[in-house]
Amino acid sequence: MPRSSAVHVAVEAFAERADRLDVLVNNAGGFGTHGPFATRGQVDMDAVVAMNLSAVLYTTHAALAQVRRQRAGRIVTLRPRAGGWQCTIWRCTTPARQT
Repeated sequence: MPRSSAVHVAVEAFAERADRLDVLVNNAGGFGTHGPFATRGQVDMDAVVAMNLSAVLYTTHAALAQVRRQRAGRIVTLRPRAGGWQCTIWRCTTPARQT
């Protein structure tokens, strides 16, 4: 799993090449390896947290910095939910306002 600083570098490099970052779609999710939950060890649990939480937080943080500099952009986070997908949209229109 990439470190926060590596994610920031990647997002900044993309925004520089593309001239801006209009939309970030976080679509992380999964449970890693297959098998009974009771047999999972600490390494497996750490991998699940890294994939489902840390990656989304690092990427959102890096993208938010770029979106705020631009004073426009969208961050969309999809997450699995029983019975389907739930979508959360964070809209940043100015550096001082986030909804």
